[in-house]
Amino acid sequence: MSHSKKKDTSNRPVYDAVWFKEEMLNKFGISVTPEEVGYEAVLLEHDEIDEDIISKVDLQLLPNPLLAHSFIYTHSTGDEWLLILVTHEQDGAILYQAWFKNNQKISD
Repeated sequence: MSHSKKKDTSNRPVYDAVWFKEEMLNKFGISVTPEEVGYEAVLLEHDEIDEDIISKVDLQLLPNPLLAHSFIYTHSTGDEWLLILVTHEQDGAILYQAWFKNNQKISD
């Protein structure tokens, strides 16, 4: 009996702790290990999203429901970093992103 293994040939981006580690280093010069990163991906309806995370204006441009990825990291200094990504469900394209440091939005 032979088993064929289908190779994943899609070019869909992967958003995981390793990807986040690279983003932290490239954007902020902070070295992170993937083991230090918390990650969650959830499908959310617009009415479930806090305006402090995604404004109503930005939300109107996004699909409903939307696929949100959250990455959290606490630096040795105590600073808490949070990245919220919204991606297209089919192709993984980034539709929205917002960076927070100690609960303050610093970039989108």
